[in-house]
Amino acid sequence: MAVRPEHRALMDRYAAAVERRDGAGLRALLDDDFVEVYPQSGERMSGGDPSGAALERQPTAPRIIGDRHVTSVGDDHIVFEALVNYSGGRWWMVGLFRVHEDRFRRLTAYYGQPFDIPDWRGPLVDRYDPADPSAWEDHGDDQPVERETVEAFVVAAVANDVDRIKTFVHPDFRLLYPQSGEVMKLAQLISVDQQYPGGLPHQEVVDFAGGSERWIVTPTNIPQRVTGGGDVWVGEGLFDYPSGERFLVVDIVTFRDRLVWRERSYFCPPFEAAPFRSDLAERLDPESPLG
Repeated sequence: MAVRPEHRALMDRYAAAVERRDGAGLRALLDDDFVEVYPQSGERMSGGDPSGAALERQPTAPRIIGDRHVTSVGDDHIVFEALVNYSGGRWWMVGLFRVHEDRFRRLTAYYGQPFDIPDWRGPLVDRYDPADPSAWEDHGDDQPVERETVEAFVVAAVANDVDRIKTFVHPDFRLLYPQSGEVMKLAQLISVDQQYPGGLPHQEVVDFAGGSERWIVTPTNIPQRVTGGGDVWVGEGLFDYPSGERFLVVDIVTFRDRLVWRERSYFCPPFEAAPFRSDLAERLDPESPLG
């Protein structure tokens, strides 16, 4: 789905407030029941005042590098993706916004640093430039995707059922990793999975967003929230690697012909809660990191 004009305008105002560290400007965009969640650090701020104060206390003003990518997900969700210069380093920021009328009701924010393509994976993948705006031309065809189709695809993906996954994938499927500039067709992705050092991580799909919601449970007894509407879906999950590392993962999936056509994945490790907002945020239950 292409971005709705009203969503674009709202995100322009958000980006301007953030880059100016304009707490008052940010508060004007937030619903009275606004909640901001950082799953990687287990923080949650409730109400507009804490979020505005946290922005004003930022040690340095975040600066967006290049173009930001905004996607409408159904009527009331927005995905915001941008490379941000923050405290001397570069981070990919993925913001999952829930909108009520013309204000934000919820933000779940993820941060992942750029990384180099691992040597073992380099020969198996192609490369692209995530700073090139044409690389983000991924609008679907506006055909609504049935909830049952999305649920079945998620179940197959969590189980790594390759034969079943193939039935959901468009012939022109591409998977992009913006952090490393990798792009893969389905055959390349299968090769990467088969050759993954130490084996694939254990995957838990925690949340899946797109519109009105309901809960389902996969055959591996993993609960997940699946929401539906339109041709773009967003999933949030946990990857536990055999090495002991844990990453929160965000997937943005676009459908064409009701098949998975484009997918972007971000890998976001846990980090310590920021001291400057410690008195503004409450801590989440570690077993329920999405708050």
